[in-house]
Order: sequence, then structure tokens, then C-alpha cells
Amino acid sequence: MILSDWLQSTPAIMERAGIQASKSELYLWLSLVTGKSRAYFVSRTSESMEDFLSKDNIRHLEDILLRRLEREPLAYIIGFTSFWGNTLQVGPGVLVPRPDSEMVIELALALAGYRQMPWGQCCNEDHEALTIRRTTQDPLRFMDLCTGSGCLGISFALEAIKNKDKVSGILTENSQDAIYYAKKNIDTCGMREELKLVKCDLLPDFNFVSDLWDNKKADFILANPPYITAADMETLMPEVIDYEPEMALRGGEDGLDFYRRILHLSRPYMASGAWLVLEHGYDQGDSVPALCIKNGYANVICFRDYGGQTRVTIAQNMADTVHTEE
Repeated sequence: MILSDWLQSTPAIMERAGIQASKSELYLWLSLVTGKSRAYFVSRTSESMEDFLSKDNIRHLEDILLRRLEREPLAYIIGFTSFWGNTLQVGPGVLVPRPDSEMVIELALALAGYRQMPWGQCCNEDHEALTIRRTTQDPLRFMDLCTGSGCLGISFALEAIKNKDKVSGILTENSQDAIYYAKKNIDTCGMREELKLVKCDLLPDFNFVSDLWDNKKADFILANPPYITAADMETLMPEVIDYEPEMALRGGEDGLDFYRRILHLSRPYMASGAWLVLEHGYDQGDSVPALCIKNGYANVICFRDYGGQTRVTIAQNMADTVHTEE
């Protein structure tokens, strides 16, 4: 088959199966099975595929297509995905990082003083100006709860190091499958000294944290917890509901179970002035901020992702706030 014909016919086959595909994805397949760059294939679109692909290459492409037609996530098939410019290993048992989650990193970096706040994405018209600066030479201490592949914690730590900061992060996860990938990603990114991976239900043992940080507390807590409601679980795409781990998706009847726990339990781990940066569903831009305010957090501000959906809420732990339970 001529390569240009394959590049046209394959997306059409996938679209009939309900899969939105592009030529870019197909070029990725080609690079994966051959190790050659996209440019190599762009220059050969008028040639027969049998002229530059082996029989094994072609069988591999056919296998990828069959798996995609079964609605298996592409990231599981190829074994990796990209997040914040970093290549992360993923596979069955771990949630595939989404581009929308990068807003968590953008806001955390802005709150750490590394970049400008994306006020153009702010949902609050009456937000107050924030004073943002790092005034200590201590390591930047943070937690990444429900870390999954480690995408948030790893990306945040790498950016802190690029900005000449020392960093110490604790990544928590309760799934052994996800821990497997988080550990591989931490090792691959060379972050074994800076990041500690802890298997636990949401928050680590307080004594472990005190020993690691010499009785000091977190400057940031990042989290992308499960937030899909019971009703919405029934409407998820096959790539998600049939393949990705349910425990990383299901957030309880109203999708807010994990936020209640995080907001109730996190305060003892947080320094005065520390920030929570919480990803949530597009329809939780009112409920998550309301929970933050109810639990006594200050400077509660919601932001949209670059698709225009409410996506991340920030909230600050201030010494003079009063904690109220949900």
C-alpha cells in the first residue's frame, strides 16, 4: 500500500469505530515500530510501504491498529506518554496523564515564584492580588497526593531544580500497579534523592514526614484525586472505563469524597502560608472552592484550563484561619 493511502484510510477506519485519530498519531506508530523520525516518513508518502518497512514492521502496525479498534489507550500500547515536556512510562493499572493536568504545574510554579500567574485563566473576577515570593533558602517541600504515574510531582520537582532551588517531595499512592510506574519514572528522571514514594491511603505517616523534613512542613500539596461522580462513571469512554483503573477515577456519589478528606486531613502537614493546588472536574469549579472556604482556607481561587473548563483550585493555609470540619 502507498503510505499516503494508508495515512488516509486508517483514520477513516478508526473513526467508524468511534475513535478520533489523526495523521500525527499514525506517524507516531511508524516511529515506534521502526525507530525512525517523522521526517523520514514524510519524505516517503508517495512510496509503497513495503519498500521501506519490514514484514515485522507491518505486522506490528496491524497489531497496534487492532488494539486501538478495541479502544485500548494509545499510551498503554506504546508504553509512554508526554507530560509537561517529560516522557513518562505508563501502562495498565495507572491513569494516563492528561494535558489538562498541566495547569496544576503552571499554577504551582507561579505560586513558587518561578513564573507569572496565568490570571487570564482565572474564574474569579474579584480575586485579590497575591504576594508571591520565596524568602528562604530551605528546600522546597511538597507532597503530591494520589500521584499515579508521578507526573505532577516529577514535573514540579524538575522545574524547581531548573530554577536553582533545592527540593524535597513526597509522592503518595495506594495502588501497587501505579507505584510500579511512578518508581520507574522517578528513577528514569534521576529524582531518587529528591522524591520519596510512599504507599499509603492519601497522606503519609506524620512521623515519617517529620523525620524526613526535620519537623518542618510542606510548602505545597498538589493533588489530582479521583473525582468522577457515580453517575458520570457510567458515561466514560471505553478507553477510560474499560482500561484505566477505577480507583483512580471514582470520587464517590458526588465526586467530592477525596477533596473532603484532603481538606480535613492536610492542615497538620502544611506550613503557614502553604498552598493546596487541586485539580478537579470541569463541573466542580464551585463545589471544590466552597469546600476549601468551609474548611478555613484563604485565597481560594479557581482557574480554567486552556480548553476553557474550570480545572484547578488553589487555596492557602494561613496561620490565623480557623479550621472547620466538613
